[in-house]
Amino acid sequence: MVFSNVINTFASRSADLIIGKSLGPGPLGLFNLAHEISNLPSTELSAPVNRAVYPGYAKVASDPSRLAAQFLDVLGLTALLTTPAAVGIAAVAPLLVPLLLGDAWAEAVPLMEILALSGLLVSLRTNAGYVFLALGRSELLTVMTAVRFAIAVPRWSSEPSISVPKARLDDPRNIHRDAPGYAFLHAPGSSHPLAEDASVLWRPAIAAFGMALLVREYLEWTEHDLTTSHAVPALASAVVLGIAVYIY
Repeated sequence: MVFSNVINTFASRSADLIIGKSLGPGPLGLFNLAHEISNLPSTELSAPVNRAVYPGYAKVASDPSRLAAQFLDVLGLTALLTTPAAVGIAAVAPLLVPLLLGDAWAEAVPLMEILALSGLLVSLRTNAGYVFLALGRSELLTVMTAVRFAIAVPRWSSEPSISVPKARLDDPRNIHRDAPGYAFLHAPGSSHPLAEDASVLWRPAIAAFGMALLVREYLEWTEHDLTTSHAVPALASAVVLGIAVYIY
């Protein structure tokens, strides 16, 4: 676990080092701000859930069927909570950033849109690590982290201004990086076929996608003016609309 955490620290901070050295402090500040805000659903919602369910995983680790059922329940709950939050941040980013931070941070909007989706995918992926720990297979976490680090850093270094944000989004999609762990989790006879993950993810995904489309259309239709007091009501109404559409 110490070795895994060391690698994870290098992997998580390497983007900062690459952007800071290659592009300077300005772009680094934009990236860090966008990353911090866009990853709030992951850090504030999914992380506490993951920590809370780990003892439950440990209690049923000897029963693969119960462990798989619990993992599926947690995955569904995480998707239900984090999907609308992350997609909602991406949808209202053009209004949220200038309103809360000012026009000087407008360049963070496209980064936030990408990193919000990246944070969502990461939040859905991280819970599997607690299953590996409950099963006594912590080495899988080390392998997964090392593979991601070895693949991502050279790619980020090639063109930091474009590659880092896109690689963050691609990171969960490029499943070969996590293949050692997920092959174990979804192996034949593991009581957890991959299709079961999709069964709890498709509804939140479709609802959030529809929510994002309607919110963006609403913001364009209202032609919000960020220089007046209409910005706050526009954001509040967009949030209410998004919640209503997602629940419906």
